[in-house]
Amino acid sequence: MKSRWIALPLSLLCAAMACDEGGTSASPAVDAATSADVTADVVRSPPDTSAPADVSPPCNAILQTGCSEGENCTYATNATAPSCQPGGDKLYGQQCSGQGDCAEGTCIDLNGTGSYCYKFCKTELHCSGVAPGPGGKAFKGPCLDLTDSPYKVCELDVDYETCNLLSQDCEDSTKGCYVSSGEPAPVCLPAGTAPVGGGCQGVSDCAPGGTCVNTKCYKLCASESDCETTFAQCSSYFGAVGICEEQ
Repeated sequence: MKSRWIALPLSLLCAAMACDEGGTSASPAVDAATSADVTADVVRSPPDTSAPADVSPPCNAILQTGCSEGENCTYATNATAPSCQPGGDKLYGQQCSGQGDCAEGTCIDLNGTGSYCYKFCKTELHCSGVAPGPGGKAFKGPCLDLTDSPYKVCELDVDYETCNLLSQDCEDSTKGCYVSSGEPAPVCLPAGTAPVGGGCQGVSDCAPGGTCVNTKCYKLCASESDCETTFAQCSSYFGAVGICEEQ
């Protein structure tokens, strides 16, 4: 499964991954008009004395508890809560080809860097001190929000192609050049489509040549001459590259 992470805050479903994952449900309200027509002569069914169904509590995907040996507490396709699934033999940070390959966590490809077994997390504390499997990619520390995902994962030290923000020189035409949190230089990420002035949540939501600042896409610039509007200024953004803002 392919996903894309974003550096700016995205709120996702913590309760689906982390701690007390149970829930309660309320009984439906009785319509007053209907209840008024019910008389004391109504014959009621006898109470159900059968044993309740044996419903196991959900497992904990972050702590990897609640499953039998050889199972992985992970998210099945399109699931919003974790469940016990057959585990594979791939360890954290090791390359994988499908969800069933990982002994723990999930097999995903973030930003086109290849598929690896990632660890689930809620905060950065769940990522620190975690050792990858032999030959696997090391953990970098941050707990990453994922677009349209009910869980977060610990970032791995995968290799990104570096690029030039102004020339947008990524080799893959489906990617754009963006400033990404935790990376010292701009890197190539799957390109977004939001135009300048459009709404966004992360830098790569914007079309190549733009970037997301405070949930709005701005055009990248080297000087005022790169800005299209008469009263725009090229404000500082990243190194010598700025963004076009109205004065």
